[in-house]
Amino acid sequence: MVLCTIIWYMFGGFVFAGLIFLAGKILSKISITAQIGHGLIQFSKFLFTPFHLAMISKKDLDENYKSSLIARIIYFPFGLFFTFMLAFYMIMFCTLVIGIPLSIILAKSLSTAFNPTDKICVSIAVRNELLEQKTGESIRKAKEELSELKKQILSGNF
Repeated sequence: MVLCTIIWYMFGGFVFAGLIFLAGKILSKISITAQIGHGLIQFSKFLFTPFHLAMISKKDLDENYKSSLIARIIYFPFGLFFTFMLAFYMIMFCTLVIGIPLSIILAKSLSTAFNPTDKICVSIAVRNELLEQKTGESIRKAKEELSELKKQILSGNF
């Protein structure tokens, strides 16, 4: 991971992160775009150390979180442009063997570039714990459905 981070910095990843941070700071000063600015700041935090952090949805941490529809509508054309731009760079970096780690970062960033308002930057350990919790819930639901199905079969109401 350290080698991949060094390659990311050699190809100017810190400059990309810095530019996104500045855009986020500027947008966070305007009340309508403050949520977009905060999302871009979180995105830049991820881009400074992309192999040690992860971007997750805010709803994964807070089930009561409500996103701003206005911010999403305002950011949509920019998000579409940035997503296509990142996808283009991702394909270009894949042509170089040394650029494959950079393509991985850009691939992980596509959903955040499209909609940064609902994302937050966390450590990989937090993301993995959330995935384990979701998996545990899915397994519990599947077991409940299986037991209900067994009851229906045994009672003849299938």
